[in-house]
Amino acid sequence: MSENDLLAVDREDLLAIITMRFGAITKELRALLLAMEEPPQVERLILVAANAPSPDILLDEIKQGDTAFRITGSRFDPLAREIKEDC
Repeated sequence: MSENDLLAVDREDLLAIITMRFGAITKELRALLLAMEEPPQVERLILVAANAPSPDILLDEIKQGDTAFRITGSRFDPLAREIKEDC
């Protein structure tokens, strides 16, 4: 397989993980993810998609582009729950 073939497989894997974890993907997000050309960025987002506890955190990371590279902290705990306190 060529590098382009491997990148295409990674992008499809990313879409599948997002769909399994968070449901349907918008056309815009799908187009954005399929247009990614940097393998490290796609590989990083696969890890983020697998560990982000909410779609909002995933979208924040997608917006970071290729500037972010660490995936640490409770923000990426797939078992985390957002606790809303009554005011």
